[in-house]
Amino acid sequence: MIPSQNFEWSEANVVEKTNLGERLVGLRLCVPGWVTHTPGQYIDVRIKTQKGYNAVKQYSISSPPHDQSVELCVEIFENGEVSPILRDLNIGNKLDVRGPLGVHFVWDGSASEPVVAIAGGTGITPFVSMLRHYEHRALRQDFFLFASAQNQKKLPYISEIMSLAKKATAVTFVPVMTRDSTWDGPKGRIDAVLLRQILKLKNPLVYICGSTSFVEHVVDLVVKFGFSQNNIRTEFFI
Repeated sequence: MIPSQNFEWSEANVVEKTNLGERLVGLRLCVPGWVTHTPGQYIDVRIKTQKGYNAVKQYSISSPPHDQSVELCVEIFENGEVSPILRDLNIGNKLDVRGPLGVHFVWDGSASEPVVAIAGGTGITPFVSMLRHYEHRALRQDFFLFASAQNQKKLPYISEIMSLAKKATAVTFVPVMTRDSTWDGPKGRIDAVLLRQILKLKNPLVYICGSTSFVEHVVDLVVKFGFSQNNIRTEFFI
């Protein structure tokens, strides 16, 4: 089934704003006419910059399909054109959005194959939508999520996903920190040794989301495992 998309711009209302970590802001939007989305899709956000022109940036949707609002995780870059403006929005403010968009990097739970999701930093956000959907639907496929960040404060939703993984026996969550002396879990880069537990899986659907260098590194690892490239889906962010 091909996910539906909406290419028309709408004026969304900010209905909630939360702190998701270090330089991470959560925005919940009420979008007129919004019906639903497929986990893994994103929306375009259009902002008028301080220089007077419109800038468009894509944000993955972290809310699940049954949620009538749209939740985003915004990583703040002080020299960015869009994220500082989004950071300064307040409840009741409006912004232009369009979506949902995207047909390739999606998962609705209908496939029986196990899922391997590998995220770098805020690349975890589409997988948050997938796992919230997984929990809501009481799905039972094996779902592995590996997520890398510098430290715990830079990995949004970490507590929520840890809690979900404890309740869902088929969900395995492996957070990995590269620069966190207080972290007692796996440290360093995601490598073949860390991923070896997925070798037992038969024809898994593999989703990889993060920076260009992160995605290229992980794709190389997964391909060397012998998994079908037809089952590997990637999403890059800049």
